[in-house]
Amino acid sequence: MFKDVSESSFAYRAIEWAKKNGVITGFPDGTFRPQESVTREQMALLLYKMALRDGTFSDVIPNIRKSIGMIAAGPGIGSCVCFKSTGGTSYVLTNCHVVEVGSKYTFVKAGYPNTSATLLKKDQTVDLAILRVESGITPCTVADTPAQVGEAVCVCGAPGGLDESVSVGIISHINRSEGRWFQTDAPINPGNSGGGIFNEAGQLVGIAVAKMSDPLFDGVGFGIKLELVKDFIKGV
Repeated sequence: MFKDVSESSFAYRAIEWAKKNGVITGFPDGTFRPQESVTREQMALLLYKMALRDGTFSDVIPNIRKSIGMIAAGPGIGSCVCFKSTGGTSYVLTNCHVVEVGSKYTFVKAGYPNTSATLLKKDQTVDLAILRVESGITPCTVADTPAQVGEAVCVCGAPGGLDESVSVGIISHINRSEGRWFQTDAPINPGNSGGGIFNEAGQLVGIAVAKMSDPLFDGVGFGIKLELVKDFIKGV
């Protein structure tokens, strides 16, 4: 994290949290300088974030929703999240199984005209696909570090075609499906596939992929892990 903060330091986790949530940053030389004073501005930001953290992600959801859309492919529809935008061209991430049900794709988002999307890349192994959309969509922020067990997350997508729907839960396990997925109890339903899973800072930590469909189970959903997502979008 910072070269002058040891993992054995009693304040390591607190400093890690402050960096992750954008409350306090380090210095250009890679140091944190734990003995430096906290400014009044930084303290105000900390208090602001604490006051807004109400378990429903109300402070970050407006920005999260800007990056979320839907992909219509043949008879089906799934969710997607924009991770990069340059000029009037945007790049969205979804599940491979979403695009495999058709050969022509349309990006759908409230407030935007329906736009044809071009499939650039897909991989059945990780169940991810990237499409190019000729529209200026606000990209999400991709997290630096993976979510951990017990961490609160929200899923944003279009279950049943209900666009920009949000559900909230925690990370239940970080090693499912041979290490490719994490488990969450945030509700995931048909149509959520390809939508973003975000941490409390509004950063993307995974892509919604599936839920346990057995009627005996409830609150068991899965997301593609951040490490696989970052590797898949590298170079785009």
